[in-house]
Amino acid sequence: MTNHDEVVAVRPLTLAWVSRHLEVGERIVRTEALHGGITAEMRRLTVGTRDGGTRDLVLRIFVDPFYVEHAEDWLNREADAAVPSTTFAC
Repeated sequence: MTNHDEVVAVRPLTLAWVSRHLEVGERIVRTEALHGGITAEMRRLTVGTRDGGTRDLVLRIFVDPFYVEHAEDWLNREADAAVPSTTFAC
């Protein structure tokens, strides 16, 4: 289990990966530890937008080797469940 009371900075390589997936002109302006996750460390990333506003993203960081090993499969399943299917049965 992760110690959620211990504040750990988001690694620079992780922030660089997130930045590559933002819209042109957006940047990460704030990070904040979130509490409650049992399988991963959770962070709220506040993104500054081109129009001067902000939006928030949640970053899940698996750190326990067991969860890291299974993370890709679990995250793909979660993403598949979150995206509406375009296949219909008749």
